[in-house]
Amino acid sequence: MRFTPLCITSLALAPALLAQRFPEVEPNGTNATAQAIAIGTQIDCSLVAAEQDWFSFSVATNTRIRIHTSGLTTGADTRIGLLDSTGTVYLGMDDDARGSTTSNFASDLTLNVAAGSYMVQIVGFGATSAGGYSLEVSELTPVVYDGTEAAEPTPGSNDSAATALTTGALGTGVKRFLGNIAPAAVVLTDTVAAAPSATVAAGVVGSGNV
Repeated sequence: MRFTPLCITSLALAPALLAQRFPEVEPNGTNATAQAIAIGTQIDCSLVAAEQDWFSFSVATNTRIRIHTSGLTTGADTRIGLLDSTGTVYLGMDDDARGSTTSNFASDLTLNVAAGSYMVQIVGFGATSAGGYSLEVSELTPVVYDGTEAAEPTPGSNDSAATALTTGALGTGVKRFLGNIAPAAVVLTDTVAAAPSATVAAGVVGSGNV
């Protein structure tokens, strides 16, 4: 009997450790009807074939956010878009998160953002993609980048091996760079090595921010 109060207390505190869950509110198929959500909450949604789901949120200070889908049902295959407060300018995109081929093609987008309001657009990979999914927007510790690429397109930007962004000696640590990828653009980085033969270039093709 002595353990009963302890068990009751533990169970009472358990829900506080979980993200609050809310249902999707329709209609939210356009940027004008985006559903307002709070950071740290989970929204249980249903994606109909060929439709879009829109959500809006705000952050009070410069921060880093993670937007991801999970719990996809059979037939669901999401794509995430992060847009500005007007819902017209894309700031980042993600189709399939790493390893998501084993979890019905969920999406995962993480990046630094400035204080302000934003919109999230969820669409299916194809016109027939449909099913249930959960959306969560969470806040993380911002990343300090070692370098930033100039916005594309600019003369002399790093769109070839000859103009690759210099990262400096990598050593044993990790260096992070903020890139801006225009549609069908190529971003290249280059290491500074002791021997020219050890110099490598890595290219990325896509749309959104890295």
